[in-house]
Amino acid sequence: RAIALSYVALGSARFRQAQPAAALELTAEGLRLLAAADASPADLAQLHDLAVLIEVTIGDIQAAQHSAEIALELARSIGSPLQIAGSLSQLGRAWFTDDPDRALAAFEESIALSDIGFGVDISRGGAAQLHARAGNPIQALTHLRAAITNSHDIGYRAGIGYTVERAVAILATLRADQLAATCAGVVQAHVVTSFRTLPQIDQTANRVAARLGPDAYRAAHTRGTALTYEQVAPTLLAALDELLGEATRD
Repeated sequence: RAIALSYVALGSARFRQAQPAAALELTAEGLRLLAAADASPADLAQLHDLAVLIEVTIGDIQAAQHSAEIALELARSIGSPLQIAGSLSQLGRAWFTDDPDRALAAFEESIALSDIGFGVDISRGGAAQLHARAGNPIQALTHLRAAITNSHDIGYRAGIGYTVERAVAILATLRADQLAATCAGVVQAHVVTSFRTLPQIDQTANRVAARLGPDAYRAAHTRGTALTYEQVAPTLLAALDELLGEATRD
């Protein structure tokens, strides 16, 4: 357990320091040591889940899919709902582009198994984006709201940062461009965290800017950059409640 926790912490630190290659090397080294120590599936699963997080971010999707399948197999062998939910969230990320239906099924199973933790917020965010693409605004906004609420309630700053980053894409798909621009401001000004896992969101923000026009986009974006960390979740939740009300009336 000490080996696993140490390498998860070290690998996560390198990843957050924008050193994905070093993070993957640490992950591989940790897995070799754990295998030599005949470690439990629970300890191995943690490092495979971390590998997926890194591999998806750097675009090595085939490696991420392979790591995700191993992690989920290990998690199911343990039988812990929380571990399975976390591994399912990473499986969904790994298959998000190549097989959206499989990804959504993984996300929804993860959400059904657990309502706490970063893993389930990844699942809620992923499910929200896929529902938005499918033209299901109520489901998309409901999942997005739940992800922000959970991370806010447990004080998980990285979770809020990750979800607000994905919210740019979700809201842009739903044509809620003003709020998408505000979220882009939060992300790009590092109001919550400088840790980024979805760099393609910058391109999405550019498309939103083109739709809104420079003045409207700048105003909405500035609202995001002007927020404090403590204001981010309450502000976004209030705005999401308004959008949900509109979607329900429609």
